Amino acid sequence: MIRKPVLLNGLILSAIMLLFLTASAKASEDDVMATVRQWGHSLGTGHIDSIMELISDGFSSPDIENKAAFRKAIEGLIKNGFLEDAEIDSGAAEVLIEKDFATVSHVRVEPESAEQRGVLLRLTLVDEEDRWRITSLEAEPLPEPDHIDIYMRGNDIPPPAPLKVVKRRDVHVQEHFVLPRPDENMKDVPLNTSFFITLATGDEIDAISKNSITVLLKPENADSFYILEQDQTFTNGYTGKIFDIDFYRGRRQDRFGKNAIGIYIDGPAELKPETRYTIAVDAVSRRGAAIPEDDGTWSFTTQAKPAVHNI
Repeated sequence: MIRKPVLLNGLILSAIMLLFLTASAKASEDDVMATVRQWGHSLGTGHIDSIMELISDGFSSPDIENKAAFRKAIEGLIKNGFLEDAEIDSGAAEVLIEKDFATVSHVRVEPESAEQRGVLLRLTLVDEEDRWRITSLEAEPLPEPDHIDIYMRGNDIPPPAPLKVVKRRDVHVQEHFVLPRPDENMKDVPLNTSFFITLATGDEIDAISKNSITVLLKPENADSFYILEQDQTFTNGYTGKIFDIDFYRGRRQDRFGKNAIGIYIDGPAELKPETRYTIAVDAVSRRGAAIPEDDGTWSFTTQAKPAVHNI
């Protein structure tokens, strides 16, 4: 008779500890990525002091022996223009935390010029109590399309083709698969719908700038508001992720278009019932291509508010 409460209390305590450990791990991962994103932003702006503030005093890597040497290397990249308006993309980053150290892989650094080749970074961070800082870095060149040299050898570089919003009919997927979500002229859209949009370039030597993507939502007879602003900033309580399609469920990237990018957005509250919404997506590519207005704008209508029945 006495053991049951003791056993029950033990189970409750174990559950609380599991929740605490899970929350702590999530908080640590968020803290690690906050440092990576802030450092990436500083790299893109070329502000050397902000870049170095997030580098540990004990920094060392296979090619750079200490923090002072790393500062000189970064100053060289800033001087030659490699980091000017560069895009640092951590959307597909993978985080592994072991005690006071964290490894973050798949961080892409892509210079603004299509003629310069980007790099893929693997960062090691250390928890220095006040915050996580980068203590080591490894870089390797991003893979380059085999055919890009065909265009770059001569001066006759073709103009960039327009970007496009990928539609379900473009990829021949199953009838139940909605793309984009919500789709054009779709009716009875759930009030708690999420958003999934795929963008693709018109040619293989171009790439969409993830930091340029914006998504605007306008309810009928009401003010419009952004749910995604530039620099991959989700606003008005919305959350989400921007990612390369080849990371999505193992599907081949070319099924969705050339250099395709997925945008997933989830909302904090329900949309207005029986309301027509217009969604406007904008983005630019490395070569200056944009989404035509008629392709990047469409409307959908939400469902009626569910009836409440007294029991």
